[in-house]
Amino acid sequence: MHNSKFLTSVKKQYFLISIITIVIIGFLRLDTFAQDKYPVWGVNVHDQIWKWTGDNWERQYGSLKQISVGSQKHIWGVTRDDKIYRWKYDSWVLAPGRLKDVAVGNDGEAWGVNLHDMIYRWENKKWEKVDGSLKMVSVGNKNNIWGINRKDQIWRWAGYEWEKINGSLKWISAAADGEVWGVNRNNDIWRWTGNSWEKMLGSLKQLSVGGKNFVWGVNKKEDIYFYNGRKWKKMPGSLKDVSVGGKIYKSKKSKNKKKKYREENGDDKKYFN
Repeated sequence: MHNSKFLTSVKKQYFLISIITIVIIGFLRLDTFAQDKYPVWGVNVHDQIWKWTGDNWERQYGSLKQISVGSQKHIWGVTRDDKIYRWKYDSWVLAPGRLKDVAVGNDGEAWGVNLHDMIYRWENKKWEKVDGSLKMVSVGNKNNIWGINRKDQIWRWAGYEWEKINGSLKWISAAADGEVWGVNRNNDIWRWTGNSWEKMLGSLKQLSVGGKNFVWGVNKKEDIYFYNGRKWKKMPGSLKDVSVGGKIYKSKKSKNKKKKYREENGDDKKYFN
């Protein structure tokens, strides 16, 4: 009788421990799953380009001072001398014009600003000037475009003109799902709620938003952090600029297009100079 009660107690404890273990593993796998589903790239103080593999950083060829990731197939960057490059089927291809900052959304919508804070939009394979003056711009998609001017004033593109938003930020990042985050001169982190700014925990000098529960950033020491919707987690490596895009969707069609492009153009690494 006593042995039966003892065995029943042991089984209950074992069952409880198993449930707790499954929950913990689930949270850990949730982080890993999220990191694998969103493309994350960055550049360090030496302008070296790095890509997140899910557990570490993998060096990519080329040299950029700033990079923007809209999705797996929409990646743009600028060099130290303001040349513009697009990532196309595992190669950097030179684009026309000169910009100091470029931004691309998950739908391929690309905007940028030049040395004189003039704003440009990529349209029909060329840059078209847009009214206004910004020091940086961020694109989630064609419906979510934000920017910051030299006075740290915040502006949102309304489809035909810029709309001024309350607040003051030195850096801003917009995602395709409507999420918008930013940091101010004190490296405080802020999240747009739809009508006001909500202060978040932590301190970063630059950040990038892939979605509501997927934010990456770097602090003044170039330490890298990842926010999963609950807390900030320190990641390996050191970057001055990080960028995260929308979810990765692989298809047979995209693989065939990539193969055809490579066959027709060969190794595009020669275009990066």
